[in-house]
Amino acid sequence: MKLVSGDPTWCNLTALDYHFWTQPLPTPLAWYATQPPDTALVAATAAVLTIELGVVFLIWLARRPRAVAAWAVLLFQFVILLTGNYGFFNLLAMLLCLFLFDDAALRRLVSDRLASRVETRAPRPGHAATTVAAGLALIVVPVGLDRIWQGFTHANLPLAGALTEAISPLLIVNPYGLFVTTTTTRPEIIIESSEDGQDCREYVFRYKPGSVNRRPPWNIPHQPRLDWKMWFAGYRTAAENPWFERLVLELLKGRPPVLALLASNPFPDRPPKYVRAQLYDYHFADAATYARTGQWWVRRLEGLYFPRVSLADFQRPSDAGAFCSLGVPVAPSC
Repeated sequence: MKLVSGDPTWCNLTALDYHFWTQPLPTPLAWYATQPPDTALVAATAAVLTIELGVVFLIWLARRPRAVAAWAVLLFQFVILLTGNYGFFNLLAMLLCLFLFDDAALRRLVSDRLASRVETRAPRPGHAATTVAAGLALIVVPVGLDRIWQGFTHANLPLAGALTEAISPLLIVNPYGLFVTTTTTRPEIIIESSEDGQDCREYVFRYKPGSVNRRPPWNIPHQPRLDWKMWFAGYRTAAENPWFERLVLELLKGRPPVLALLASNPFPDRPPKYVRAQLYDYHFADAATYARTGQWWVRRLEGLYFPRVSLADFQRPSDAGAFCSLGVPVAPSC
């Protein structure tokens, strides 16, 4: 899917020049991963494609090639885990690799006594289990092939397409879309609050970039949904993210459940009178900048993302002219 997408960063092996600092929630080690020379990152990108396009097919072969595939995927997922916060995604992928090792390989990890007890008690699958597995395979295999075919041709396989459409609501077999294309910029939304409309203070999120001097944090295996969604929101306008307007409203109200999602509240005693959002372009600082200033990030103001508003703007939609200028749907007149 990466190559079929036509994304130039995968085709010319430059994806890792951007990935570590543009991914949703990088870890502290992601900064160090950007420091090797370009040739090393090109080689690493080639290794990613080699594993995903070639080595994984070894899982269908004999014992030793299958073990090679398992260890390659384990190493690949471990490196991703070290450089990016993806909740429990990588842990699940690594757990699936255990099924690629046979009993002889896994027996080395447990005592002989425990291994013999497990082998003695392990029931063999009965007729009912085999029937259920075969029935599931009759669904998963053709639909899986259809999903792969869709990626290449943007069309369904004959007959299989109807089955795919029928079971799509169940989300049993899904198309692959993870990092099919690589983002080459990092727009970050910074929400600011103010009492007088002049002195602005930033809201600090728990896990996403904010202060340029703040080291990227760890959050594995937690998946912070708000911080994650803020990354996606930066690539779209406020009008395309209607939930963002609701977030601004709740901050103006000082709602405790919403404030609890943040690392700090610039107005702990009472809610601010005004809230707005600015859009910044973020990039990892280079080694020289980090050594000189201690900055992990550098950022540049791109412009206004969401206009300065107060509770009165939400209570009197007719006065929300600034909302209309951004296409934010807050009133029929917009």
